Amino acid sequence: MVPCVHHTRCAPGDSQYRSVAEHARRVPCRSQRAGGAAYVVQGPAAHQDIQVSIATNFSYNLFYQITAVAVSFVSIPYATRLLGPEGMGIAAFTGGIAQYFITVAMLGIPTYGIRETAYHRDDPVRRSRAFSEIITLQGAIGLLCAIAYAVYVLLFGGAYRLTLLLQGVAIIAAMIDVSWFHIGMERFRHNALIIGFSRILFLVVLVFLLRRYPDVNVYVGSMTGALLLGQGLLWWGVFRHVRFRLPAWRDAVRHLGGCLSLFLVVMIGNFALSTLKTLLGVLVSMEAVAAFEMAYRMTFFLLTFSVVIGTVLIPRIAHAMARQEHDLAHAYLRKSFQLVSGITLPVTAGIWAVAAVFVPWFFGDAFKFMVPVLQILSATIVINAWSNVIATQYLVPAGKEMLYIRSLLVGNVIAVLLALPMAHAYGAVGVAWARLLGELLVLGAHVMQTRRLLPLAVIVADAWKFAIAALVMLTAVSIFLRTGGWHGLAGVAGSCGVGMAVYAAAVALLRPSAIVEVLRRIRSREIPA
Repeated sequence: MVPCVHHTRCAPGDSQYRSVAEHARRVPCRSQRAGGAAYVVQGPAAHQDIQVSIATNFSYNLFYQITAVAVSFVSIPYATRLLGPEGMGIAAFTGGIAQYFITVAMLGIPTYGIRETAYHRDDPVRRSRAFSEIITLQGAIGLLCAIAYAVYVLLFGGAYRLTLLLQGVAIIAAMIDVSWFHIGMERFRHNALIIGFSRILFLVVLVFLLRRYPDVNVYVGSMTGALLLGQGLLWWGVFRHVRFRLPAWRDAVRHLGGCLSLFLVVMIGNFALSTLKTLLGVLVSMEAVAAFEMAYRMTFFLLTFSVVIGTVLIPRIAHAMARQEHDLAHAYLRKSFQLVSGITLPVTAGIWAVAAVFVPWFFGDAFKFMVPVLQILSATIVINAWSNVIATQYLVPAGKEMLYIRSLLVGNVIAVLLALPMAHAYGAVGVAWARLLGELLVLGAHVMQTRRLLPLAVIVADAWKFAIAALVMLTAVSIFLRTGGWHGLAGVAGSCGVGMAVYAAAVALLRPSAIVEVLRRIRSREIPA
């Protein structure tokens, strides 16, 4: 027997406990008799146990991120050699313009949708209602943005009109995105397999077409086309968990307030990044845009391994907070901070040490000038990861978006203001320093805002051990490269081998509590829930 999942207000003795089979036959409970049955989903699929373990969710989300990194590690060097710095710069410049419209089209709905789905995960009536209203709002706003973008391109596209139109396919993809629903339901397997398939398809199409037609439009069209296909396929399986009914417009619009607060979070970050690329394109050159974009992409891809943890824990923390289980939420945050530090600190140190060898091997000799840009932006990996733990894993699930917005606003406005003179003086390197300073200010603001809300001393405990291990690793890799004269693939592979061995040994000696707990669970064959 399982608790009734229709509504929490069903009283004991009045059908509060029913078997899954009884639910499949739609035996009414008080909540259904009260008029909630219109949104009830039939069959056991709607009532399956979705409380899979964090370890399982982490595995699927890790696969999701690994496919992104793997495809990028093949497609980026392939494209940079065929298109060169100017072609990649055009793709980044036009993508930055399209991103303004995509940001408005999304309107903060993905994060809001995850939270609302997690809140109503155990209630199919409210879950279906929320999904119907949110997806209707998303479609309407996305359609308006697509029309506005088409008008902009036709009027101001100029020499890049076709490239801009191809970038606009991503707006349609954003309009039909339902990945937030699967994450809120903790259906990470569904997201991972479908998006992984679309990424692999993109790679196959890119390799086949770009060699025959080495043109920036082929590159952009392959990328946005695969994105649209993946978002379309994500609709498969949605209606096993919800029943869509077209809501009244006033019911859809009631979510606008919650979305707008989260939209400001997304808007500030995305607009600032797009503005930095636009400044480089207007004030410096397309080559400078390419250097900044490629360095940013590398740091973003490497950051995804820590984002895996956050994405898995967001619905879990939101669910705990909805049930007023604050101690459990704090325990999740401590786990997350420890694991994030253990991943991002060595990655940051490793990129700094190996950048001079990695860039010419991976991007080609034409991109050697981006080495200092990559080194500077590598520091944003760990800073961003720490900010995400506080902001997206605590402030957003706790409904404290305004604190998040203030932090982002301060950091990103200062970054853009600094980028104006620094782009003139130092090009992409100056903009990278402005970006790094902005991220530091955001993290500092998060810490100040939550110092009385969270047990920060407990959450960040043992992070210093990972920092020392990463510093030892950085020293070892630097000595290895300087004394051996390594370069190319041998230098990159050798550096990775030396770095991982030294870091693992240092962590084993320092014994951070997160690693001790993981090893204990592995030895006892426990899976963290």
